[in-house]
Parts: sequence; C-alpha cells; structure tokens
Amino acid sequence: MTLDPRRMADTGWDEHFLEPKIKESTGRMWPIVPPMIASFDLETTGLGSETEPISFGMAIFRNGKLSEKESQHFLMLPEEKISEGAHLTHGWDEHALYHHMYAGKPEVSPEHYSSTTRTISTRLLNPLMASHERMSKMDKFHNMFDVSEPVTGEDGESYVTVSPKKMPPEITEEDAQLPPTITTRAGINKIVGILSNLQKQGFVFLGANPTYDVDVIKHTWAKHNNGIPVQTTGFNPNSMRLIDVIKHDLSIEPHKFTRDDPRYRSRSLTNLADYYNIKAGGHRALQDSIAAGRVFIEGQVPRVQDILRGSVNQRRSFKLSSVEASALGIDYTMGGPCHGPDCGFCGHLNDIASSHEDPAKFNRVKAIMQAHQGL
Repeated sequence: MTLDPRRMADTGWDEHFLEPKIKESTGRMWPIVPPMIASFDLETTGLGSETEPISFGMAIFRNGKLSEKESQHFLMLPEEKISEGAHLTHGWDEHALYHHMYAGKPEVSPEHYSSTTRTISTRLLNPLMASHERMSKMDKFHNMFDVSEPVTGEDGESYVTVSPKKMPPEITEEDAQLPPTITTRAGINKIVGILSNLQKQGFVFLGANPTYDVDVIKHTWAKHNNGIPVQTTGFNPNSMRLIDVIKHDLSIEPHKFTRDDPRYRSRSLTNLADYYNIKAGGHRALQDSIAAGRVFIEGQVPRVQDILRGSVNQRRSFKLSSVEASALGIDYTMGGPCHGPDCGFCGHLNDIASSHEDPAKFNRVKAIMQAHQGL
C-alpha cells in the first residue's frame, strides 16, 4: 500500500508505519517509534466497560520526545457511584470531584469506609460482605478487608474490627492544581473531540489495555448523546492505529506461566514501568499516559531492536530459486521477524509443511521455519 505523498507530508506517516485495525494489532513487535504518538488513559468509576470516566489524561510524543505543552488532564463528575475498588485504586470519590468543581480543594469524604478501620456488629458483617460480592471482582469483600476475631461487648453483642488491606492514594497538591471538574457530558464530548482531531492527523494511539478505555469512551458517549454512535463525530474506534504496551510486551517475551509459577511476570503498567526502569504513573491519568509512552519508547522498542539484531546474526541463509519457492507454495509476503508462538508466518509455514506429502518438501519448509525463528 502506498500513501499519497501530500498526505505523508501532512501527517509524518509512510507505509512502513501503517498499523492494522484495533482488533487486529495483537502480536506485532514494533522495531521503530512512530513519529506521532498519543498515549492516553482514563480513571473510571469501576472496572466494567459500562462504567464512566472520572479523569482523562493524554501525553503527546513527537519523534519519541514528550511534548509537554500538548498534554491533557482533566476531571469529570460521574452520574454513577464510584465503586470501592475504583476508589482504592485512584483515591477519588464523588465528594472530592464535586468539591473541586467549584475550584475548592478536592478532599475525600471522611465517611468513605474503605479508608477507615471500624468496629461493627457481626450481625452487619454478612450483609456488608454480600454487598461486595455483588460488585466487581476488585470490590469483593475478602479482597479488600481484614476481619478480626469477634469479641463480646458490654452489651452482650458480638463485634469485629474491619480494616482495609490497602489505603487509597491521597489527593495531592498536584491534583488540586487540575482545572475545575466538569460534567461527564462535557468531558466525554471533549475527549472524543481530541481523539477525532488526532486520528485525522494520523497519530498512533497508545496505552496499557487501551481497548478498555476505548470501550468506556464509546459507552459514555452513547449514554450522554442519545445513543448516537461515536463515529458521527469523526472519531472511528474501529480504525485506530493502536499500540497496547501490555500485549506488545507479551509479543516480545511470551509466556504462559500461571501466577503461582516463579517465572510469572505481571504485565500491569506499574510492573512494566518497574521492569523497564521507568517512573510509574501512580494511577493518575496523565502520569500513567506518560509512563506507558516511555515504557514503549525507552523500554520495549530498544528491546525489539536487540532481538532482531540477534535474529539476523543467528539466522542461517536459505536461498530458493523462484521455481522452488513456487513449488513449496510459500507466500513470502507474509514474512517478517518471528515474534513467538502467535507468529502468523510460522502458522503459515506450518500449514504449508503439513500440506506436503513429499518428505523432501516437508523437511524443506520446516528448515525454512527454523531459519525464520533464528534456530
């Protein structure tokens, strides 16, 4: 595919930077940094895709360098309640967001029970646990709280102490400097306008599990705009050029270890930042966006380049005549660096090998696969 040279001049793109659609991007290893990257992140009211955003952050990278003047970071007041699990993750609640709407210092409500230790009657414990079990996985009671052994009070009632296993992040002075909170409707319209503008310019979008953020954006847009599809704005989620740093890391270093296996490595953004020696974002939308961009640019792309250099040095040379290539039936337009168990060219070679009844052709294709894999 060749792009119009005038369009290439406008956007900085050429055919070497084209990325498949959002649902087709898994498995590709990026050996170069696209010239224009928009790394984005949402903090939300919960974990499902039908939650609402409470903050949006975007970091722009041009030619691998952060463009601070183009960053975006703002807060929204959701119409639905912020779940306990979400509050423990980012530290915001409705009280703080509402207070900041009028340029007051955002302070979390002291009644927010996830951040306090309290003593309750054992009669209230089961209803409390049940309320959490009906919520998302992160909100389940046993994941969030420790419960003491029951003791008998002076009134003869049995009591337990309920303590949070972790504390939510504190609202900082930096948070207080953000622009005043806006309504969800105003916020989602602003987000979609930003994404539409950048998509038309040819930006690559990037994030940690960004398909989740895109699903939240689509749901929230439709909810606050009478069910109208978000594509009417000029932003088309289905044709985004998208990099997921979590999936990208799995394509670089694939494994199928379970969490109890000592070889297991978590690919959360916080753990990826630690692995590549990048400052973590601390569940603040802009800082997480910057961290994801730096993980990709400073950590993952150099790692891919090292892998590819090693593959070139190790790979044996197989020269095929055009007649032999035709007889084997290999489609070399599918070729490219091997990126592990999900490599499409490896799958193609496997299919070709299994289709040959002639042992010599079978062995020839298998040898080509080994060369492709650098073995």
